[in-house]
This record gives sequence, C-alpha cells and structure tokens, in this order.
Amino acid sequence: MSHAVEEKPKDLPQDALGQWGGLSLRLVEILGRSDTDEEGDIQAILAELRKSLDVDAIAIKLRRDGAWAVIEADGGQQMFLGPDRRLCEPAHEGRHCLCGKILFGEIAPKLSCFTPNGTFWSNDYPPMVASSPEFRALLKRGTCVRDGYQSIANIILRGGGKRLGLLHLADRRPDRFSSAMISFLEQLGTVIGLSLTRRYSERELKLAKEHAEAANRAKSEFLANMSHEIRTPMNAIVGFTDLVLADSLTDDQRQSLEIVKGRSQDLLRIIDDILDLARIEAEQMGLIDEPFRPRDAVASATASVSLRAQQKGLVLRTAVADRVPAELRGDSLRLRQVLLNLLSNALKFTATGSVEVEVDCASDLTGPTCELRFSVRDSGIGIPLARQAAIFEPFIQADSSTVRTYGGTGLGLTICRRLVEKMGGEIGVSSEPGQGATFSFTASFRRLAMHNSRSIPILHSASSDAFASRRILVAEDDPTSRMLVANILRRDGHAVDEVADGRAALGSVREADFDLVFMDVQMPDMDGLAATLAIRALGSDPDAKIQRRSQTPIVALTAHAMRGDRERCLSAGMNGYITKPVQADHLRVTIKEYARQDETAKDKSHVD
Repeated sequence: MSHAVEEKPKDLPQDALGQWGGLSLRLVEILGRSDTDEEGDIQAILAELRKSLDVDAIAIKLRRDGAWAVIEADGGQQMFLGPDRRLCEPAHEGRHCLCGKILFGEIAPKLSCFTPNGTFWSNDYPPMVASSPEFRALLKRGTCVRDGYQSIANIILRGGGKRLGLLHLADRRPDRFSSAMISFLEQLGTVIGLSLTRRYSERELKLAKEHAEAANRAKSEFLANMSHEIRTPMNAIVGFTDLVLADSLTDDQRQSLEIVKGRSQDLLRIIDDILDLARIEAEQMGLIDEPFRPRDAVASATASVSLRAQQKGLVLRTAVADRVPAELRGDSLRLRQVLLNLLSNALKFTATGSVEVEVDCASDLTGPTCELRFSVRDSGIGIPLARQAAIFEPFIQADSSTVRTYGGTGLGLTICRRLVEKMGGEIGVSSEPGQGATFSFTASFRRLAMHNSRSIPILHSASSDAFASRRILVAEDDPTSRMLVANILRRDGHAVDEVADGRAALGSVREADFDLVFMDVQMPDMDGLAATLAIRALGSDPDAKIQRRSQTPIVALTAHAMRGDRERCLSAGMNGYITKPVQADHLRVTIKEYARQDETAKDKSHVD
C-alpha cells in the first residue's frame, strides 16, 4: 500500500512548483476576483483542479450557517454517497464519518494515512480500510465514499483560525497522489480558506452596512413622523396661547399663559435637539455657504436671551474685536445655534453676576479662510475637572443633581461639538467649581472677494400699501391648525379662504386670485407637494388669467422638519417654507416679504 506520509509537508519543492506553477497562477487569479459569486469561483477552482490533476471526482464541502453544502465539479458522480446510500453529511452524522472526524479534529495522527496538518489521503482506500482495525474504529458509519474509488484525499480548508470545510479528491485508479501533490493541496487549502474568510468578512460587512442603513432609514422615518405628530398639536398650543396673550387679560391669567408658552417652547427645544442630533449622526446635516455678518449673528443670539438675562438680574455683555471681518461666508444659522446653546447654558447655571461673549480672530493669518474664536464666559456654578470632557457626550450632564435642579436633556453641548467640528473647529471648556465656566470654540469661514463685499442686501421699508389687506388661501387638513392660522391672519386684517386638502386648494387657485397660499404638506387625497405641482402646471392653460394664477406664491406650512423636507418643497415649486409650530411673527414676516416682491414687480411693470 502506498499511502504513508512520514514528514510534515514543507514548501513546494522546485519540481512541484514547476509541475503546478501554471495551475497555481490560474487558481490565484480566480481567488483574487471580487466581482463574482462564491459558488461560481469554487466551480472554476474545481474545474481547474480536475483538469490539471486528472482525477475522476473532486468537490468542496463548506460549513455555511451551521449546515453543510457540497459543491462538486460539473459532471460529478456523487462521490460522497456511502455504502448505506446516504450522502455524507457531517452536520447530520456528527463525528461518525471521516469528514466529521477531520473537521472536528478527532483523528489519530499516529496513523500514516494522516499528515501532521490533519489531511487524510490514501492510494488504496478499500484495502486500507479492510486491513486497519484502528482506522475502522474511527468510522462508526463505515466508509464514507462511493464504492469503486481507490485513491482518496481530504484536505482541510483553513481560514481565520477555523476549519471552514474540506477539499475532496477521488479517483478509481490507485496510486494517484504523491507527497508533493498532497503538500501542494494543503497549501492550496490554506489559500482557499483565506479567500473564503475574506469573502465572508466582506459579506458580513456588506450585510452590516445594509442593516445599518436600514436602521438609519427607519430612525429617520420615525423621527420625521414623531416631529410631525408632536409639532401639529404643539402648533395649536403655542399659536392659540399667543392669540389669547394678545387680548386683555388679568395679571394672573397672563402669568399663567406665559408659563404655558414658555414650557411649550422648552418642549420644542428638546424636540429640535433630538432631531438635530439624529441628523448629525446620520450625516444628514449639511452646512449652508452664504454671506453673513458675524456681528449680526452674535447680536441675534444675545438678543434671543436678553429678556431671560434681565429677568434673572444678570449682566449680558458682548465684545467683538475690530479685526473681525464685517462679512464672511458660512452657515450663520448653525453658528447662532451654537452660540444660543452656550448662552442658554450660561444663563441656566448662573444665579448672579454676568455672562460675556467675546469674538476675535483665532490667528493673524491672511488668506481665503478666516478662523474665528468665540468665548462664552459666565460666573455660575462651574464644572468639576473630572466631568469636563464627559459633558460633550450625549445625555451627559455635570452630575445627576444637575438634571433634578436645572433640567435639560444633556444634548445641547453634544450638538455644539458636532456642529463646531462640521465648521472645521474645536470646542472646549475651562472651569472650576464655584468659579464659573468659559466655553470657547473656533470655526472657519471663507472670506468674501472684494467685489462681493456688499453682497448682503439691506431691506428697505416698503410703501404702506404693500402691507395692506391681502387675500390669502390656507390649505390645512388639521382643523385646529387651520383655525389658528386663519385667526392670526384675520386679526391682522387679511381676507382668508380655507380648504382642507390639496385638490380643493388647486380648485381655489384656478378659480380666484390670491396674493399668497399657505400650504400644508401632509394632507389626504392630494398632498401639498402634488397640489403645488398641479398649480404650477396651470401655466400651460390657454386662459391667460389662469396662467397668471399659476404663479401665485406658495409657502409650505408644515410639521415636517427633517433634512430634505425644505428641498422637496422648493423643488415642487413652493416659494418658501415655515416649520410648525406657527408663530404670528413668522406669518407676518412672510407676508411682508411677498408684499415687497409684489410691489417690486408692479414698479418694474410700470417702468417697462
């Protein structure tokens, strides 16, 4: 019998490399492909091996998700059908068959039919089984291959420290395998195993990416729905509170309503914080690149908190260095958001003293980019050194008592850090308990070209006729929200028509002249986007009057507040976008803006 292997296989000898060099190159080429499926590559490998090694049957057996798959070369003869006429299946047979013994490492190394690497091979398989009681003791099932095969080899496929499967070769002729061939096949088994491990890793990464993307989509949809469902009732609470506050009230009534309004705005800030953090984490928050005045941004942020500072008896100071450019390009909205968060925190944690804002250039460098440094200093309770890094993480505050005493979600500073990083800067804090805190951050903006230095328009007051009574259409399916907007507009002296869906809005615009349309986005039958598209399509109507009405300004009035909602509204043909809860001032500013545009258009037509 010629089946013994006495020494551990080494690297291929030169004659073996010469003999199988061409095969090796072809196999490496197959294994290196990344744009093909695993089973197709295995079939290609088996075809090459069968052709080059001249064996009757060849197959690969793989462990897949706890089960086993057998892939035989085209034209295979079911070589693993045992004498009991059942297919060899380690997952079912466990350790009863030769395959199972090899894969689970339960072999007898002292038997000459096994190599030190665990490969089984024999050039006279049936006589060997019959003459070796020790080998037969391993096989409770008996022989595992079909009758008639003389030369057998089972090579382990290894990868990532695991046994992934077996490479099987069988031939009806005896003496088909040599030590050199077995050594070559063992090395090939390692290469195949590593290739399979790489493919498994790529597949797992792809699946993990797909699951993460699906989870992100689900989260975004949930947040969008949550925003809509919460903002719609909040619209009524805030809006009607504003309406009642405009009436004559007793001091107690006014105080109670101011509390309702304040707490409603607190809830909205929490909602906005959650949405902002979700958008940042999902990489769905981009920065706007537009001209702005840094001093105006700082003034706007401090004006938003000045009443609160006054109510607490705090001094609010602002200092902007002379060398800070008058105008820059960047996202002033996000800059104001960071400043407002820091100022709100400073006021929250400061009982007496002052809050100061300082702005200066971070360096003297000249060039297309200007880096500014902003500092917000307070005389409040301070922050322990051990907690200063943690407060920039989500839902973390200086200590648990902070939540009980001052409230808050612990998201504000996390959002600040993410926004500052998006603006190319860094944020940090310097503080001692009882000595106040100084939050500083840098942000990079682009300098304006000289010829664009006056690129920010200054709006001049329009004629009084521009703000006269307007005819306005309100399309809103929620009766409470519709009533609120209509009441605000009527109080300001405007004529208001109301409809409850997009189809009715389309009919109204077609039949009558409106100065402005406030259009909800999410409505039954025909939503606001479809209604806007249909209104703009009236421009092709043969009636000149209807053509003119197709250009009626349309402003979205919606509880949708996720990234992309504004863009979808504008791409549908809307002219503007207001997020609920609606405030009277927002409506008035919008009406004035379109009144100005209307006056400008009229003046131009008179000149023409």
